[in-house]
Amino acid sequence: MWIGERVRVGVRVGVRVGVRVRARGEVMGMTVSDQFAYKKLIVWQKAMEFARCVYPIASQFPDFERFGLADQVRRAAVSIASNIAEGCGRSSNKDYGHFLAIARGSLYETLTQLELAKSFGYIKTFDDIESIAEEISRMLTTLIKRYTIPLSNSHSNSSSHSNSNSHSNSNSHSNSNSHSNSSSHSNSK
Repeated sequence: MWIGERVRVGVRVGVRVGVRVRARGEVMGMTVSDQFAYKKLIVWQKAMEFARCVYPIASQFPDFERFGLADQVRRAAVSIASNIAEGCGRSSNKDYGHFLAIARGSLYETLTQLELAKSFGYIKTFDDIESIAEEISRMLTTLIKRYTIPLSNSHSNSSSHSNSNSHSNSNSHSNSNSHSNSSSHSNSK
C-alpha cells in the first residue's frame, strides 16, 4: 500500500507520494517533503481557499460581534483545513477518517454560522463561497467513506448477545445468565 493512494483521491491523477506503509499504518522511509503530503490534497487546498474567503465576510459583521459570531465563524473555517492536515499526520486510516469527519463537521458549522449572520442582517449573501463548500463537502464525504469502517460492520453496545458470557443493554432481552446493564462488564457463569 502507498500513501499516494490516500492522496490520489484528492490530487491530480498520477501523483504519488512514494512512501511505503506497513499494514498497521506505520510510515517507513518518510522524507521531510513527504511529511507535508496534505498540501497536495485538493480538498485541503479548497479548504484553505474557503477559509480565506470567510475572513472578509466575517469582517462585515458589526463591531459588537468581533469576539462573538465573527470570531467563531473564523475559527470554524480555519478548523476545516487544520483537521484535514492533522488527519494526514495520523498513523492509521481510522484516525485519518475521524479527522476528515471532524473537518466536515467544521464546514457545516461554518455554513450554519454564516446562515445565522445572514438572518441577523450582518451579511446579504454568501452564495459565492457556498459552491466551494459543496465541493469540499463532496470530497470529504468521499474520503470519509474510503477511510472509515462502515457502521454496519462495527460492534455496537446496543446490539444484544444473550449468552452466558455477554452483557446487553436494558432495551434487549437477556436470559438468566447474562446482565442487562450496559455498564456491566462482569461475566456470569
